[in-house]
Amino acid sequence: MQKEILTRENIISDLKRILIKEIKTLFTQLPLLIFVYLLFLFGPHSPTKAKGFMFIFCIMFCAFFTLIYVYALVRTVVPLYKIKNFTISSDFVTNRINKRVPLARSLTIPRPYTLVFSRRSKYRIPDINNYDWSNIYEMTDENVFFYTDLNDDYYLINVGKRENVVAYNKKMFEYQET
Repeated sequence: MQKEILTRENIISDLKRILIKEIKTLFTQLPLLIFVYLLFLFGPHSPTKAKGFMFIFCIMFCAFFTLIYVYALVRTVVPLYKIKNFTISSDFVTNRINKRVPLARSLTIPRPYTLVFSRRSKYRIPDINNYDWSNIYEMTDENVFFYTDLNDDYYLINVGKRENVVAYNKKMFEYQET
C-alpha cells in the first residue's frame, strides 16, 4: 500500500476544519438554547408565575445548560488558538464501535464511528470529508472506520488538553517533519 506524506501543514489544516466545524455546530444549537430559555421565561410554567422551589429550579436549569454550553465553546475555541502547538503520539486500535443513528421514535443518543486505542482512550471520527488535502486517502468517516483493522498503528494529534482531535493510520500516512 502506498503511503502519503503527512506534514505539519496537513495536520494544522485538518485541525482547523474539525474545530471550526465544532464551533459552527455549537452556534447552530444556540437558537434552540435561547428558545428553551424563552419558553421557560414566558411559558405556562414560567418562573415569574412560579414561586419557591419551582423558581429556583428554573434558574438552576438555565444556569446549568448555560455553563455546559460555555464549557463546550471554550473547549473548542481554546485549542483553535493553540493549534500550532499540537503534539503527536502513537497508539494502536483495540476496538471499533459502529455509528449509532437514532430512529425518529427512539430515545437513543447518536454516536459517531469510534476507534478505541490501547492507551489514549477513544477517537470519534468526525462526520466530515477526512484528509481533504490528500490525493490518495481523502475519505468519509465511514471509510476511515471500515479501512481500519484491529491493531493498526495510528498517529494521534492532541491540542492542549484535547486528546485525539485527529488521527492518521500509519499504514496510509507517514509523518515527515519539515
